[in-house]
Amino acid sequence: MAIFLVSQSFLASDFIAHQELPPLLEKAKSQGLTIIWIAVSASTVRDSVLSQFQAANDPENPLDAIPKPERNKVLVKIYDQVMKAAAI
Repeated sequence: MAIFLVSQSFLASDFIAHQELPPLLEKAKSQGLTIIWIAVSASTVRDSVLSQFQAANDPENPLDAIPKPERNKVLVKIYDQVMKAAAI
């Protein structure tokens, strides 16, 4: 399983784009690696290769835009998704 915390800085990183993502995307394609990404802040993720994977939370309402009590509920839902995916 690969979990990405997506922000605009993450998407703009050459290291991530050229070193981290390619082998993980290949494993997702060839070996069924589960990819989960979390929208931490507003970004252009819809124009990235990650848009083909399901986000763990609503990218239109990223974590940094959610008030703390609601954000904690979203984090619990993300946790549940990760645990469910890890059990497969």
